[in-house]
Amino acid sequence: MVLSLTAPISTSAQDKKDNLTATSAAEGTEPVAARSDARPASSATNSAKSNNPPPPVASYNWTGGYVGAHAGWGWGRADTTFTPLPNATQFIDMKPTTLSPNPSGFLGGAQAGYNWQTGRFVIGAEADLSSKLGGTARVSPIIMNNGSSFPGAGFLIANQEIKCFGTIRPRAGIPLTGY
Repeated sequence: MVLSLTAPISTSAQDKKDNLTATSAAEGTEPVAARSDARPASSATNSAKSNNPPPPVASYNWTGGYVGAHAGWGWGRADTTFTPLPNATQFIDMKPTTLSPNPSGFLGGAQAGYNWQTGRFVIGAEADLSSKLGGTARVSPIIMNNGSSFPGAGFLIANQEIKCFGTIRPRAGIPLTGY
């Protein structure tokens, strides 16, 4: 069900007749019967075409600084090779071994930048700094050249770590909206 209140924006001859009928009915000479053909204001307004121009598009100025944060997951590949010097036979008979401590883990950091707008073009610079990323690989026991275990409780360990890293980059472009 729709309820609405409307007011006519013009009167017609039928409206005048309806008013006369209502007046006569108040005097007791005719029964009350009134009707109106007036349209709601909304439909009358929509049927007329507007000569007004559309509102202007808002313009933006992209000049200014900004800061932000980022988070994610990073991974990499790293190999560490253990080669006895001067050769495997002369240095405790250890077989050359390669460990892969492939670093991976959570990354987080911050970025900041500044943009300058000149006409339709925007240029700027942005820099970021991210947290460390690392990985460790370990092998035990140590294997000798003949394929047997090295006597004792020895092990080899490789650790790859990036303490932190960052980037600096220029920016240039044309904004898609609001120029």
